[in-house]
Amino acid sequence: MNASVTQSWARIESWLAVHAPRTLADLDPPATAEEIAAAERAIGLTFPAALVESLLRHAGTGRVNMLPLWGLSDPAEIVREWRLLNGLWNDDADAKARLAQLDHDAEVDDLMWHPQWIPLGRDYGGGGLVIDLRANGRTGRIGERDRDEGTLFDDEELWRTSLPALLSELARCLETGEQFTGYAPKAEQGELLWDP
Repeated sequence: MNASVTQSWARIESWLAVHAPRTLADLDPPATAEEIAAAERAIGLTFPAALVESLLRHAGTGRVNMLPLWGLSDPAEIVREWRLLNGLWNDDADAKARLAQLDHDAEVDDLMWHPQWIPLGRDYGGGGLVIDLRANGRTGRIGERDRDEGTLFDDEELWRTSLPALLSELARCLETGEQFTGYAPKAEQGELLWDP
């Protein structure tokens, strides 16, 4: 069973305080309820409760890659990324035609974008993580968006089932030193690093 978002962040912060205090200091402060509401209005989607809970703890991870390959986005970054991707999607006639032929709950793993996805995090190669808001029985799951390959939802990896599962697994891997997506956490000079 997954811990709550707040419990997982507390575990992550505790580990960082002991092993990587510079990384802890670099995390963004909490977002305000007003910033979150403004972001929701800007993209026309309601954030899942777990995302709101996480943003109220840390608005994002700033320059820190809290996950081996990704940083978590703050509300303004979510809006910028959603608008960018939605604009590209609206310009892609083939993707729109294909999406129109699918049931709303059909798998679209190789699509680059869907307007009911919330950009959760980003890498520095044009990809990132998304939260699926489609009413498909798996709302809230985490997809990995690759700039060239599309978006993958791999339900066999437990951390991809929800944001609480992702944060709980991150906390567990920090505490145990086990790998997260093929990378082991380590601390050097007060910073969290990920060792492939």
